[in-house]
Amino acid sequence: MFTKTSAIDKNLYFKSVSGPGPKSYQASSISLTKNSVSSVLSSEKPVFVSAKSGITLLVVSENPEGPYEKFILHGTIKIKPGIFYNLTSVSEVSVIEKKLAPFSDESETTLSCEISWEPIAPVIQIAEIFTLYYQVKKAPYHFGPEQHHFCELTIVEQGQLETTVDGVTYQLGKNDAILYQKDQVHSQAVTTDETTTYITILFDMTLTDPQFFDKVFHLNSGQISQVETFIRVSEEESLPYKSDHLLARLKLFILSLVSETSPSPSKGTSMKEKYDQDLAQQITAYIKEHPEARVIDVTQAFGMSRSIIQSLFHRYIGMQPHAYIEEQRLKQAKILMRDSSYSLTEIALLVGYRSLPAFSRSFKHALGYSPSSYAKKLYKQI
Repeated sequence: MFTKTSAIDKNLYFKSVSGPGPKSYQASSISLTKNSVSSVLSSEKPVFVSAKSGITLLVVSENPEGPYEKFILHGTIKIKPGIFYNLTSVSEVSVIEKKLAPFSDESETTLSCEISWEPIAPVIQIAEIFTLYYQVKKAPYHFGPEQHHFCELTIVEQGQLETTVDGVTYQLGKNDAILYQKDQVHSQAVTTDETTTYITILFDMTLTDPQFFDKVFHLNSGQISQVETFIRVSEEESLPYKSDHLLARLKLFILSLVSETSPSPSKGTSMKEKYDQDLAQQITAYIKEHPEARVIDVTQAFGMSRSIIQSLFHRYIGMQPHAYIEEQRLKQAKILMRDSSYSLTEIALLVGYRSLPAFSRSFKHALGYSPSSYAKKLYKQI
């Protein structure tokens, strides 16, 4: 983070002034471009510098060997005699006006090490999300190998998924994720009898950093919540700037994969915060395993008050507990509906509804069509 020259009252290098400098001083207009600073200037007399257009970076020091401090030029400054300085543009181009005292000149000193800075510009570029779909599979299932010129993210919600990437096989379990790079040859298989459910997202991303690829990521409670919110947003019909929300959330999730594997843990996460995150993950896992549970059942299972449960959900899940329970019931119902061995009445009871009409009302309210209409559209995928 930089400081503007006008925002600092006292320093060793310069002083902000209200005017453009003495009229007797010789003025020159200078255009600057984005470059590293390889040399510095100094004068035996004061030097006046004014920002005219664009954004200009000022580097200053009392010693040519440094250390150098950096400021954003704002307004006009009077650089003190004997100070070593230079200017460069942060924007594509900037223009300054510099005034030197009559019959004075500046000396130039070459730096042993150039001064540069990291622009705040994106490294990860996600241009478009092509598709997002939910898959439910049982053994024997095998797909691929395939290869395509876009990235693919797979997140296992339950069960076991085997994937082979460029000849290397990985095993993904519950709450595991893997990111396939563009043009990577990969295949997927389910070899166990238990139902495996997973999410697939296909998107156009510019990223070559190897730490994102060829590994299995084990998601924490925060990341699981991110995925659930992403899916929730994708199902919103009239959300303003929905595409921007989805692109931003996907990018944040992908960034979180690397931050979780970073060797330096976050110093801002307290023990209490970590405990609450883990507790929220335990509660959501309990609800997924017990879709018939009510909020009162959750409070009893964890020995907590309703208000504490609501506070945890508000902070880490972003929705009320009863709404989350309803969402998980319907998600589980859709999985069971893909298995033709269950009737709609049986499914309603299995996921916690007391009757088929109650299930049908909730299903239609949430999805816009009845369970029977949904069942008719299904084709065998398991």
